[in-house]
Amino acid sequence: MAKSKKQQNKQPKPNGKKGRRRNRSRGTVRPGASLKVDSMLAYDRLIRDPCAGNFAYPPYAGVDSGYLIRITATFVPAAFSAGVLTVGNAYPITFAHQIQPSTFPAYTTGAITTLSGANQWTTLNFGGSFLSNSAVKAFRPVAACMKWVPTGAINIRAGVIACGYSTAPFANAATGFDGTGVVAGMLERVPNGSGEHEIRWLPNPSDETFTPNNVNAQSASGGTICIAGQGVDGVATASNVVTANGVIEYTAVYEWIPYSTNYTSVAPKMPPPFTSQEYQSTIGNVGEFLLRGVRTAGDAMRGVSSVVQQISSLTSRRAYLPTFPLID
Repeated sequence: MAKSKKQQNKQPKPNGKKGRRRNRSRGTVRPGASLKVDSMLAYDRLIRDPCAGNFAYPPYAGVDSGYLIRITATFVPAAFSAGVLTVGNAYPITFAHQIQPSTFPAYTTGAITTLSGANQWTTLNFGGSFLSNSAVKAFRPVAACMKWVPTGAINIRAGVIACGYSTAPFANAATGFDGTGVVAGMLERVPNGSGEHEIRWLPNPSDETFTPNNVNAQSASGGTICIAGQGVDGVATASNVVTANGVIEYTAVYEWIPYSTNYTSVAPKMPPPFTSQEYQSTIGNVGEFLLRGVRTAGDAMRGVSSVVQQISSLTSRRAYLPTFPLID
């Protein structure tokens, strides 16, 4: 008796295969997309954790040609008083400090305030940074963050700490400073010591170009990060000076180009296969990203599903040790 077609299809193939199966291509990564995924993941880890992330070159336009370096700078806010203070006594102070990574270290702006009366933003030149070295011809920021670390006794901790990011300076140097207004303009305002008081940075188009070494000029459109405190506990370290019980820490990764006169050559290389705008379009909740390094996937790159899924699944974030005293 002849076998039906249905029965014939059930017969094993000579090579041992049971039959034809459909090729499931849905969800596969297009050829060449794996390089894009890997490079974007590396950049994502660094920009979310500038303090400890592995180095990755930025997705800026043009041929790359620099070297990467990580720097850290610390600032202790201080306030001056017209009256006579008792050294060692506690006094509340208000302060603010903003940094544009593209113009650091020659141009940082801090409101080192008085305890009363008008306050002004003051230009600070942070000496000793590698970027000030004569070997550096130009530089540009890759990733950066600022954090406030309280250092005073927990039983006297007071005030509010605010963290913020802006695509332009919060204020210009030598202009009036209102501590309450600056605090109100930040992304987050929480009691001093009750959180991780950290703000991350994202680049603007103007940040992608190299800045000549030690240029003392504020950028009108450079990404800026700021930490401000209102009524923060401090201690009198002199008869007219109050020092805040805490430290502002700035950490950043830079790409720098050496002077050829130092017998150091540039290292031309092609940029990563994605742009900074393409990367930033994958960030869903930008506030959570800037403040806590937590991200959700955006909609702009659903076509490359593996990029969105892998990046959005990352949960690593900068955190204090369990022994660090925080106010619940």
